[in-house]
Amino acid sequence: MTPSFFDTFSGWVRDNYAELGKFGTDIGVSESMVSPHTIALSPEIITLLTNGCAAIFQETRTTPTTIPSVFTSFDFYLTPDGPRLIEVNTNAAGALLVYLLGQYHGFGGADYFTTVRSMFETVAAQAGVTSIRRIAIVDETPELQKTRFEFAMFQSLFQSWGWDCVIIDPGELTWTGTELHGPDGFAIDLVYNRFCDFYLETPRAAALKSALAAGFPVTPNPDEYGRMADKFVMIQLAKSQSPLIRQLIPPVIHVNQENPEALWARRKSLFFKPAHSFGSKAAYKGERISRKVFQSFWDTETIAQPYFPAGTVLRDGIDYKYDIRVYAFEGQVQLIGARLFQGQLMNFQTAGGGFAPIV
Repeated sequence: MTPSFFDTFSGWVRDNYAELGKFGTDIGVSESMVSPHTIALSPEIITLLTNGCAAIFQETRTTPTTIPSVFTSFDFYLTPDGPRLIEVNTNAAGALLVYLLGQYHGFGGADYFTTVRSMFETVAAQAGVTSIRRIAIVDETPELQKTRFEFAMFQSLFQSWGWDCVIIDPGELTWTGTELHGPDGFAIDLVYNRFCDFYLETPRAAALKSALAAGFPVTPNPDEYGRMADKFVMIQLAKSQSPLIRQLIPPVIHVNQENPEALWARRKSLFFKPAHSFGSKAAYKGERISRKVFQSFWDTETIAQPYFPAGTVLRDGIDYKYDIRVYAFEGQVQLIGARLFQGQLMNFQTAGGGFAPIV
């Protein structure tokens, strides 16, 4: 029986990247997370994405930040008129998979793990931490997260650098006023934050919020989220004086500041999403929403963007939609990947879909 792409790729990772520990179903990687396919982008599009991400970063950098965000992503659809920014994420998943898939297909560049280590050391240094002894990967009930496999990969990678690493729920943290401790009582030097309470407003984020207020390095953090990834930022970016940014981000609407009837009449050309959600939660294509759902937008913080169909690619006789995810650190692009899917939105449930490298 011929091994599947997933089995072949998983074995290749285990053989070539011992520092990542186990890889495959043992740590929760599913076949629909890694696509066997690749996406080609022209040098002109890559240059446009690179320059655009740098411009957006500078546009939103109203004040210097002391604790930058690792793995910030800019997510684009590639339309017939060029790339269009869908959203920015400051705690984006998938970078390690994109890198490994690129290496597997023979399109990898410089050692990305060295870049990853430099990011975390930069975050620590900017907070006055000269040596990382222990790092915590933090998310709500991490053992239940779809991307828990990535936490295990990062844990193994960090440990290969001599950094102790724990994977914990934010509610397990304790702030003493000078130190952040895990449940075992040992001090933590840095938090890699994957918790989607972006402004740390829930009770389980209390210790993390107190530590951050005292200057403890938490990355990503609410300041960076509010500056770049809060979807209300898209409204202002779409009004930028920069022609490049306006090209990438057509006008965005704050829904409850619009005339309901006029907006209802336009709904089929729009895509609606909550300003502070993540992924595809409560996101709606305008032509498919009911009057009741539409009316509910006035009780929430909702934005509306022009609807752009995702790019499509034919692979093995199957049409896939895809988006482009550009990973950057302080505006400098490090890695570009794609996510293949079928249906209305990316859901990591498509056979042959998932993360894919750009070639």
